[in-house]
Amino acid sequence: MQSIDIDIPVELCDDIAHTDTGAQVFVLALEAAQVDDGSPLVLEGSARYMWRQLTAGPTSVAELAARAAGRYGAAVEDVMPDVQRFVGSLVGRGVLRPARAT
Repeated sequence: MQSIDIDIPVELCDDIAHTDTGAQVFVLALEAAQVDDGSPLVLEGSARYMWRQLTAGPTSVAELAARAAGRYGAAVEDVMPDVQRFVGSLVGRGVLRPARAT
């Protein structure tokens, strides 16, 4: 898992494919699929919610944690470790990257 600065926005990498079935999201880093087992990520529940937030545009871990906390009625400090792990794992799998300056 990659360590991510919680205040720097992340964005989707260019070489990913994803589809939302309504209950699940399937995500595949196309370039990374050539070096790992090629299996897509399957996101459900809160992971699906956070993915949908990330697809709306560059979002920092802090913003994502605040949205998730609001959505699920939890304190930001309680959800922050899980959000950091989730985003870090997506960066590590080549799905997210630090947002490029516009």
